[in-house]
Amino acid sequence: MAYLSAASYLLALRPPLASVDDFSSMLTEAVTECLEEEKSQEKIAASKAPRKALLVRLRAESVRFITVAGVSKEMRGDPSKAEIRNNITKGVFRCISSPAPEVHNAAKAGLAKIIEAEKLPKELLQGCLRPVLLSLAENKRLNVPTLEGLARLLELLSSHFNITLVCLAF
Repeated sequence: MAYLSAASYLLALRPPLASVDDFSSMLTEAVTECLEEEKSQEKIAASKAPRKALLVRLRAESVRFITVAGVSKEMRGDPSKAEIRNNITKGVFRCISSPAPEVHNAAKAGLAKIIEAEKLPKELLQGCLRPVLLSLAENKRLNVPTLEGLARLLELLSSHFNITLVCLAF
């Protein structure tokens, strides 16, 4: 956890003291963990209290790390890193519905930074929203963290929707 925090700090400095490439294996692992959020939630739920708290803190630090890496000039300026950048965005999207406040707050702040750094492509935005919207269609998968995550997403992405459609919904 301290290593993730230190890596985030080094990448966030202006100018950065390290390159994203210096942490490529750690970045890949953190992104993979965030993309498998549902499995991680099961692992956290099955853990005992002290371990559960550490796993939540580790997940939140992973989200902060991948956010810092994803919005770095080095990552945004390299077309060959588009796939990992898109996976970072997808991972942060998945973590925003986490029941753990520390994780979803880190994801919300991270997604705000990602949106501020660059305009999300329409295909990526649709792909990230699809799982959340599909869970709304199935009442067995509908739960409070998903609805709260959707509310957080709508706060952040309100400018990406047609205002006419929003007015018609109310």
